[in-house]
Parts: sequence; C-alpha cells; structure tokens
Amino acid sequence: MVFPGTLSRGCTRCRKRRVKCDGRRPGCERCEKYKAPCPGYDRPLAVRYYGKPGETLEREEPPGGSTSTFAINEGYKEGGEVGKIIRFKSPVLINPVLRQPQPSLEEESLTFFLHEYCVHPSQGVLRGHLDFLEGMYRNSDRTSCIRPATLAVAYLSLSRHYKSSTLYITAKKYYGAALHSVNRDLSVANRESLKEETLTSLMLLGIIEPMKCLVIPESQVDMTSPVMRLAVVVGHCGDFYRAARQITTSDDPPPIKQIMLVKVLQQALAIAQGLASAEEETMPPQQTTEKRPEGQTIAAFDSQWTACTWCFFSSCMIVFFSMVHKCSILLLGLGPLDPQEKKLAETTAGISDMALKKTIHVFCQALPYVFGEVDARGRPLAQPKRQIAVMYHMVWPLSVAIASMHSTPQQIALCKMRLDMIRDVYGLKLAWYSVGLARDVLGLNEVET
Repeated sequence: MVFPGTLSRGCTRCRKRRVKCDGRRPGCERCEKYKAPCPGYDRPLAVRYYGKPGETLEREEPPGGSTSTFAINEGYKEGGEVGKIIRFKSPVLINPVLRQPQPSLEEESLTFFLHEYCVHPSQGVLRGHLDFLEGMYRNSDRTSCIRPATLAVAYLSLSRHYKSSTLYITAKKYYGAALHSVNRDLSVANRESLKEETLTSLMLLGIIEPMKCLVIPESQVDMTSPVMRLAVVVGHCGDFYRAARQITTSDDPPPIKQIMLVKVLQQALAIAQGLASAEEETMPPQQTTEKRPEGQTIAAFDSQWTACTWCFFSSCMIVFFSMVHKCSILLLGLGPLDPQEKKLAETTAGISDMALKKTIHVFCQALPYVFGEVDARGRPLAQPKRQIAVMYHMVWPLSVAIASMHSTPQQIALCKMRLDMIRDVYGLKLAWYSVGLARDVLGLNEVET
C-alpha cells in the first residue's frame, strides 16, 4: 500500500483553500488576520479510509439519499435474459464518519500547565513542586477561588506556548475573576485561618506576574502613572539581577568579566535613581515618634496592605543593592583598573552599602505597624490587630532581611523573632527554610562554598 502522505496540520479553512496555516490554537493567524472565525482543526484523532492506493473514500451521506442497485435472479428465459435489474432509492446503510472530536482548551491548558510546572516528589531527591494542585483543583467546589486562579495561570502558560492572543485574553478574564474571588475570601470576617485553597490561589497569582506573554514595549507604556513607573523599574531590577548573577557565577577570564561588570554597574546607577524616585512617588513611609517610649521612631503607612507592599519593595531593593555591592567588590578585586572604572566601582559600592543599611533600618521600623501593634500615628494598641494574609506575605521580606550581610545582629534577632511567630502561630512550613532560599537568591551560599 502506498503511503498517502501526512495529514495536514492546518485548520479546516486553510486546508480547503490549500494555503499554509500556522496551526495556532484556538484560531490560526490567517483567520484572525482576516477577521474570519476559525472553524478549528481535525486533529489529533483524524482518520482517513482508503480503497485503492492513493485514493481516499469519502463516506458522507448525500443530501437526498442514494441510488442502490439490486439484481434479482429469476432464472434463464428466452432471448438470453439472465435476470431482472431493479433500481430504487434507499437510505445509506453505513453511518457517515462523524466530525472529529475537538480537544477542550480548558483541559488542554490544565494538562499543559501541570506537565510543565508541577513536579511530583521523588524520595531523597525532591520534595515536589505544586504536586498537590491537580487534586485540589479537581476536588474543589465550583465557587472556590482555586478554579479561576488555576485556569488563569494555565491559559497564560498555553498562550505563551501557542503565541495566541485569544488565549491571553481568556487568561486575563480568569485572572480578574481570581482576584475578585480571592478578595472575597480575604474579606470574610470572623475567620481563624485562611483556607489552603486561598493561600494556593495567592501563590498562583504570584506566578502570573513573571510570565511574560505578549509584552508591551516599554516605549508604548503609559509612564504618567507612578505605579507603572514603579513596575518598570522593578522589572529593570530583575533584568539586572539575572545579568549580574550570570556574570558573578561564570568562569570567563578576568578581562571579559571586567568589561561585563562595568556595563552592568553603569546600568545599576540608572536603576538606583529610578528606585529612589519610585519609592518617593508611590508609598513613602511616614516616620513618627508620637507616644513611643524613649522617642523610638517607627514607620507607618496608610494601611497594613500598603505597608506589606512596601516591605516586598524593600526586599527587592535589598536583593538589588546586595548584587550591586557584590559586583562592585568583584570589580575592585580583578586587578588594575582604569581611573574611571575604579571610581565607578567605588561609587556603586558606597551607594549600595548606604542604601542597604537605610532600607533594612526603615524595614525594621515598619514591623510594629505591619504586625498591627501600633496604629497609623504610632500609638500602641492594647490588642494587636494582625491580618492573616499580611502575615503570610511577610515571610519572604523577613527572610531576605535575615539573610542580608548588612543586617546588624539586633535587626536579625528582631526579624527572626517575628518569622518564628508566623511559623508557630499560623503553621506556615515555608518559614522553616525560607531563610535558606533567601541566602541562595543573595548568592551567599556561593561565597561560603
């Protein structure tokens, strides 16, 4: 039998027109370009029937039935007639081939995300990562916040794979629904603890942020909003961290490493200016000494959520300036430098050292307000008013402050005491090893080894 060829991977319209199709799901680019509804695809369960080699049998029912021919044998007669031929209309006896089943985009996106991002535990090797998500999603109630959160991150991951704007729009729709449902759960009064589904939804919503899909160029971003300027400069911090981490861990010869360090430190100076202006415009802490013993200064904000967000921003600055300080020290130790290069390294080292000490100092001053021990004017409260969601979010900023080499022993003890309180009171297991993760991010374990 002659091989008839591979099945076309294009959509039905492109196959019928015999034009090239990119195979994008759920609609191909050609159909989307001409604003035509894409009819879909006939794979992956496409079946073809063959009679003679290279000839496809179309087993579809004609509109008005078909003409069937039957021969009724009546014996030999005079004149040589052998029988009588009767022709009549009859319905087709063989059922036509049904349309090929189309895969569910919801199931496909869920399966793709679970396959790409969820790791099952391996004894003695890995504890697993999001291995509980599938069971939690399948067993959850239809009104649970875990469903829109999981679908949002699943559609977004599949959108990156297919480069589909349609899937991206669907992901944004579920992202909005997830935010609404999570806010609904967090606003429930008289609750002793959060549900595991709510905490998992917060984790999934955090995964969505670093997933870059159909990114708008920075030149087209509306920079009139202080929040957008803050988001852009934080993104630059992430880009700098990845570039600096790659340089500091590489085995390149000193001359090449020196050139690359000079470039990233020049970028760091520009980013530092953006960080300072962004902090001042969006959420500057208010320092007050009102009704505090011995004139102790604390930092307060408009709300605990604003303070929690600022603490996350502080952890970002600690990581950024720690890497700047590390690159500066590394550049100074590479050997003879030009006067400009030496001045650049000394300047960035001094700026990063001052910024780290100031950020950690203000961070520790803000902890009484974040933990609900004082009000916005710095007055002590008889009963602390803590928000459970804020306590969960404070695990990472506290871990970064503890792991930083620029924290004093008193600051480390203060942050460690509050981290242990979150671990013991709220039962968050992440607090057991979050400091080790922070040391990995800051690159301190590499220094020890």
